Amino acid sequence: MWALGQKLRSDHTLICAPDLGWWRTWGKFTELYQRVRAQALELLEAYPHAPVKIVGHSLGGLIWLEILADHPQWWSRMHSLVLLAVPVGGADLARTFDPWGSLPLIARDLAKSRRSIATSIARHIPTLVIAGDWDGGSDGTIVVGTTRFLGANWHCIQGAHHAQVRWHPQTVALIKTFWQNPTIAEPKPNWQTHMLEYLYSLSLTDAHARDLRWAQRVCHLKDNHTLWQWTSPLWIKHIFITDPYMAVVYGAFAGWLDRGKLDQVIAHLKANYSP
Repeated sequence: MWALGQKLRSDHTLICAPDLGWWRTWGKFTELYQRVRAQALELLEAYPHAPVKIVGHSLGGLIWLEILADHPQWWSRMHSLVLLAVPVGGADLARTFDPWGSLPLIARDLAKSRRSIATSIARHIPTLVIAGDWDGGSDGTIVVGTTRFLGANWHCIQGAHHAQVRWHPQTVALIKTFWQNPTIAEPKPNWQTHMLEYLYSLSLTDAHARDLRWAQRVCHLKDNHTLWQWTSPLWIKHIFITDPYMAVVYGAFAGWLDRGKLDQVIAHLKANYSP
């Protein structure tokens, strides 16, 4: 992140890129949170009138979402928030590794959905999200869908893997452009926004878009959108919603214990959003 900061810096810019230590990122989220918060507090007090530009990659972005959620009094100081390859909706690999959230490791916190707090923050702080699509639906570590939430300016870099997103030339260009005119992205007041608000509130696990090829159509939705479902060989039920061009607008799955939830979701979608 220090290298990215050097590419983005301008005159009279102070860069702070705390080294959390690779080994610590496997431990407790709380300890990482406290280290970043302490440094942020120190800098905010030392430079009380300086605008703050936050850039977080992956776990770093999750830490900043939690810090900002706990300190709304800081929001007026924030010039912008940039999230790079951040699993805002929760990392599917983490949920697979620790499905019940019982292990005292970072997986429990990586699996947590933070879409509600991210949306709240994005209403007040101009937010840019950059995802990578390395294999047609993920950056090799997190699926593209989990980076998305309402209220953010969202971009996806084709061919970029998880680590590469933080130093990709397109990332640098996108951030510089965004910083010239940081704007709050107001969600359009239409049925799609209403539908996504409902779906994001369920905290389902975002699915890989490549699994759409196995799905069967359930019904048509408004504006030539389509609802699909698929049950994997491991009996994991998936749903997908595609636009008229067959791009995945939303995809998610539920584990064995929550299979019934997806049946309710499908019924809700058919009742409220079919033509």
